[in-house]
Amino acid sequence: MTTTSIPLILTATINPAYYNNISSSVNCVETRRLQYVSALHFYLSNSPFKYLIFSENTDESLDEASLISFAESMGKHIEFLHCPETDYEKRKLGKSFGEAMLLRRTISQSGFLKKAESFYKVTGRLKVRNIDRIVDNESENCFIAYNFQEWVLTTFFKCRIDDYKNILDKAVERLSFEEPCLGPHIEHAYWALIKEAKVKVHSFRVFPSIDGQVGGDGSVYNKSRSGIIARHALTSLGFFSFREKAGIRDNLLRIVDKKIHRTNE
Repeated sequence: MTTTSIPLILTATINPAYYNNISSSVNCVETRRLQYVSALHFYLSNSPFKYLIFSENTDESLDEASLISFAESMGKHIEFLHCPETDYEKRKLGKSFGEAMLLRRTISQSGFLKKAESFYKVTGRLKVRNIDRIVDNESENCFIAYNFQEWVLTTFFKCRIDDYKNILDKAVERLSFEEPCLGPHIEHAYWALIKEAKVKVHSFRVFPSIDGQVGGDGSVYNKSRSGIIARHALTSLGFFSFREKAGIRDNLLRIVDKKIHRTNE
């Protein structure tokens, strides 16, 4: 397996109630803690990443000493960052704001990122099973885009650090208002910021095959093998590439995606 020096950020919210995210179906702190540990073991054992950053925003922690020891045994390096929001009023802004602020602080505080030009980011409870087919050493922005919904996948993406700082970091302000339920989620905020900045964005070569539970309803990602195959085919044909205005491919994707969702039910 070819290794990469581009760091992987695993974002973590061990206690979702901290951000007023009481609607999360996966809200048991110990269950979530185990999911984060399992994901870390997966990336340390089965991914090309030499540098992992585990960044948590609810003032909870894992057994860091044992995970550092395991990383060293695999010839890899792991950095733990603790970035809780101490302002209670800001915590009430919810999950999307918490995610955007966590990435801002991660980029500011990480020693690994100071030596890098770009990073991959994954939601820390999830495993991208085909990660070895996705990762490369190019410094570019890669997102899976659903243009007909005007949003990009934020569970897994790749971004140049300068582009994140200058463009996507503005999501913090976009999500900082009193009634977040009336405004965009982080997926919509990123899509809009990419469009406004006209920054160059690629799609991945294959669709990320994600393993884990959806936080919102507890369902399982990618249960259907036919759905996974369909998304890989659509990715290779450019259906998930970012476009400022939805076109024929995006309208077709809307129809096909509904069918894929039905196969996952």
